[in-house]
Amino acid sequence: MAFLMEVMHTVSPATKKNFAEYVSCYGEVAVPLMQESGYEILGAWECLTGTLGRDMLLIRCGSMSQFEEASGKIQREIANGRTARLQSLGLSMEEEAQYGFLLEDNSAVGDSGNLHSKICLCIRINLKSSNYFAALEASKMSAQTSPVETGYELALTYSALSGRRGSYTEIWTSNHAGDMSQYVPFSPHAENETLLKLIDSMTVNVLKPLPYSDSLLRSHFARSEK
Repeated sequence: MAFLMEVMHTVSPATKKNFAEYVSCYGEVAVPLMQESGYEILGAWECLTGTLGRDMLLIRCGSMSQFEEASGKIQREIANGRTARLQSLGLSMEEEAQYGFLLEDNSAVGDSGNLHSKICLCIRINLKSSNYFAALEASKMSAQTSPVETGYELALTYSALSGRRGSYTEIWTSNHAGDMSQYVPFSPHAENETLLKLIDSMTVNVLKPLPYSDSLLRSHFARSEK
């Protein structure tokens, strides 16, 4: 089973200029290091809602042992000054990580447009463990109807191995990039009464893909063209 890590960085002072410099430097310094060490970057986004100055990355390794080996390589490179340029920006950069695994592909992606121009939604669903599988099935109902009715398309779903039990997360793309009026609460599950009756809570964050958002989301779009 592939091992997944969700990483969030919070940059401060969170000015637009500081965040842009951080993204540029991170893409040139940290991203190549992670890829060389064995991390596969599935996606990377700026969080447009929630805490100011935050980004989110999804990283995959083939196994826990591969993850530990990659992490060791990264730590050695950091100790040798590989990321000194990133530190020289003089910004505070806090990091949070959670672990999980990708669930069976239930993608409804149908548009092969430029992913980097699209706005995404990160929807985290919390519920009692006894409702977990029923909720996953209910989520698929939204995936089947949402592309036509709302323009939201499900790209991937992953479950948590750390943090709250009975939690899973979905990444959705939207055809309404740039139109914030489309991001209503709980979309694209707003009318899915079956799901909403099962959950304890749901959070929705709006995401903007960063330049180094990579392979998994692109592969979903590539498969949709076949």
